[in-house]
Amino acid sequence: MRKFRRQLTELLSGFRRVSEKSGDCVLMGQGAHVPRSGRRVVACLAVCLSLAASFCSAQDAKADRVPKIVVAIPLAIETGVPIKLTLRGHLLDQVTEVKVGAADLKAEIVSKGKAAVPPNYDAKRVGETQAELKFTLPAETPSGRLSLIAVNAEGASVPYEIIVAKADELIQEKEPNDGFKTAQLISMSKTVVGTIHDQRNVDVFEIKGEAGQKLTISVVAQQVGSLMDPFLTLYDGGGQVVVGVDDNDGRDAKLEVTLAKSGLYYITVQDANDAGGPHFAYLLKVTQ
Repeated sequence: MRKFRRQLTELLSGFRRVSEKSGDCVLMGQGAHVPRSGRRVVACLAVCLSLAASFCSAQDAKADRVPKIVVAIPLAIETGVPIKLTLRGHLLDQVTEVKVGAADLKAEIVSKGKAAVPPNYDAKRVGETQAELKFTLPAETPSGRLSLIAVNAEGASVPYEIIVAKADELIQEKEPNDGFKTAQLISMSKTVVGTIHDQRNVDVFEIKGEAGQKLTISVVAQQVGSLMDPFLTLYDGGGQVVVGVDDNDGRDAKLEVTLAKSGLYYITVQDANDAGGPHFAYLLKVTQ
């Protein structure tokens, strides 16, 4: 909307730069000649553009008064069970209701208030308020994405989409899993729902692979609003680094590898800046 308003303002300035030359009106912004009789048309267009620019300004001002959801934690939720969800964003301490999905299910707002902004993070980007919710999705809700809309007295937020899956499609990260000896065994093709809970925290997972097997390992975080900047590393069973990646999928991490030998492998997930906290959430998935 702001970009559109700037374009309108520039175009309006062009229409206003009208001068007379040899009995004609010259539109200086475009270099096009308009007959004198067309002055009224130009004036009318200028008025219309001015009204449109005013409308855009009003819309921008309204957008600053309605809530915005930056991220919802956890990043993926199950159907048919009670869900506790934390929204982080702007003006969420003013929300009066949160709508869930096309069925317009309304979540219970358990609490709302200010959210701490981690050092060196921009509050405008990561949000400074939060709201805690409770609700239960019907068991028949299909897997996919579900919209969340936060509402206050000024209006409704842009929908935030959260991933919905069946219980057997998700693996919940379990602590302690911060070393090879305590690595959490995971299955391929399932999504791990995890969080880097503290600064310098590392989550370690264990998989079984076969020689020649081609794997894709991906971590999704910033794509869905998480504060985490993921760093992903694959180790062999002896603890030697096979490959590590950072920021090769936007600000997220993804690697493709062909396993050299059969046996155990370890996957580590951490924040590239050694940051952590409840909003440093991620989704990890291994596919072949």
